[in-house]
Amino acid sequence: MCGVLDDQACAVVEGGFQYIVLVLSSDMGDFQDYEHQVGGWHNGSASHILKDSKGHILKPIKLNANPTYETPTAEKDFPFKEKSETENNTPELVPVCRDERQFYEKVKNSTHPDDVSLLPLMPRFYGIVDVDGNGKSQPHLILEDLAAGMSLPCITDLKIGYTNYYPNKEQKKKKTAPPASQKELGFCLTGMRVFDPQTGKLVVNLPPGESKLLTTEEVLEKLSLFCQHKHQQSQVICSSIISNLREIHNWFSKQRSYIVRTSSVLLAYDASLMTTTLQSSLAVSDSQVASDLNKGSDLEDKKATLKVKAKMIDFAHVLNAFGEKDDNYLSSLESLMNIFSNRIS
Repeated sequence: MCGVLDDQACAVVEGGFQYIVLVLSSDMGDFQDYEHQVGGWHNGSASHILKDSKGHILKPIKLNANPTYETPTAEKDFPFKEKSETENNTPELVPVCRDERQFYEKVKNSTHPDDVSLLPLMPRFYGIVDVDGNGKSQPHLILEDLAAGMSLPCITDLKIGYTNYYPNKEQKKKKTAPPASQKELGFCLTGMRVFDPQTGKLVVNLPPGESKLLTTEEVLEKLSLFCQHKHQQSQVICSSIISNLREIHNWFSKQRSYIVRTSSVLLAYDASLMTTTLQSSLAVSDSQVASDLNKGSDLEDKKATLKVKAKMIDFAHVLNAFGEKDDNYLSSLESLMNIFSNRIS
C-alpha cells in the first residue's frame, strides 16, 4: 500500500507500521527545533535535532561515519562492499554499514534472528528526508520521538562502553581522551533533562559539553537526580529502567552479529505522572517489585503509566562480530544496572 504524506513522501504499511521509503527535499521551515534534545554530536559540534508534527524527530546523518569505510568518490549511494576477514588485521575493524542510515535500513529489512530481536530495542525508523537550511541540503533520519506524549519528559543519554576505540586503527577519537567516568563506570553521561514532578520546573538541563567534564561522583549524583531519589516513586522508576536494560542485555548476550561502538542508551519517563501514581505506596525493593509483577499486581500498570523507556540509539559505528560476544557493551550494561539497583537497595 502506498500513499502520499503531505506531498513529500511515499509510505508503505508493513505489519501495522507506516514506513517512509521515499522522501523529497523539504525546507527547514517545515520543522521545529527539538526542545528535548539531550545529546548528539555532528561534525564536531552538537547536532541540530528537529521535529515534525507527527511525533517524529529528524536526526542529521553523518555520511561515511565509519572510519574503516573508504569514502566513495563517484556515486553518492555507492553500495557498501564488505571486506573479507583476511583483508583486515583485526576482524573487529570490518564495518557492517557505511553509516547509520544503512544500519537502520538493514535491521528493518532483515530476517536474521539477531536483527528481528534487535528491532524492538531501537526507535522506529521511518526513512530519510533532505532538509534545506543555510543554502545546504542535509539528509536526516526520521525516527520515533521517544518523548512524544510526555508532558514533563525526563531524558538522559548514556554512551555505553568502557572504550569507544577500534583496536589497531588510528582515528580521530584517539586524539580526545574519554571522560574519566567512562573508564570507571563503563559509560559516560552525554546529556540530561529532569523536571520536578511537583512544580513542573526544569531542574536539570545538562548539555553534552558540560557532561564531558563531570567526575564519576558527579555522574552518580546526576543519575540519582534523574531517578527522583527524594520521591517514593523513585524505586519504581529504577526498577522499570532495570527491566528495560535487562532486555537489551539479553539481546547482547545472545547475538553474535555486531560489535557496537559509541552507541547510547536513551532513558525517558514522564515526571508529570508521578504525582498521580503510588501516592500511598510503601518503599519496595527490586525483588519485591519483581514478586509483585509475577503475582499480577497493579504495579505493572503503574510502571506502564510512568512510561519508562530505554532504547538503544546511535548506530554509526557498528562492526562485524564474526561470532564473538560484545563484552565491552555487555559489561557496561551490567555496571549501569548495578548502579540503578543500588538506588533501590
